[in-house]
Amino acid sequence: MIPEEAAYALLVLYDAPGHLVPKNKGLAGLQSAFEDTGHNAATFDAGLRHAVERGWLEKKEHSIVSLTKAGFEEIERRRRG
Repeated sequence: MIPEEAAYALLVLYDAPGHLVPKNKGLAGLQSAFEDTGHNAATFDAGLRHAVERGWLEKKEHSIVSLTKAGFEEIERRRRG
């Protein structure tokens, strides 16, 4: 899985039925939800880095990861195809 695909897989966790993640999520909880979908820790790290670089997710104090407006827009853009 390339980093962009992994990053999008992280974004989907903020919106996917059965894996709804609050807008602000602890890093450990986000990684656990990601691994529950069959991905591994290395893929998580690469995806998180890519999502942060693209501005889709933001790492905050106390290991909180937030979905940004750009991340929400990316989810919507991909839904529309």
